[in-house]
Amino acid sequence: YPPFKKLIKLAIEDKNLELLENEEKKALLILKDYSPMAFPAFHEKLKNRYRRNILLKLDPIKWPDKNLLEKLHVLKKMWQIGIDPDSII
Repeated sequence: YPPFKKLIKLAIEDKNLELLENEEKKALLILKDYSPMAFPAFHEKLKNRYRRNILLKLDPIKWPDKNLLEKLHVLKKMWQIGIDPDSII
């Protein structure tokens, strides 16, 4: 991982599991060129809200990627986006 890879973590949470799963599928489709890894949060449900994560690993020399930044900008309304986050779980 860092500094050998640039990590980008996308996190989402919602009370509606179906909505959450649909948003996760949309994000995976948008990010498919970047080999996204989707997984539930360590505590999948917290305070009656479901949580999901997507992780991207990039070569540091390819960051910032203009195309990826545009895709992340589209997703930022529902997703929290972290670059080299302190935690990936």
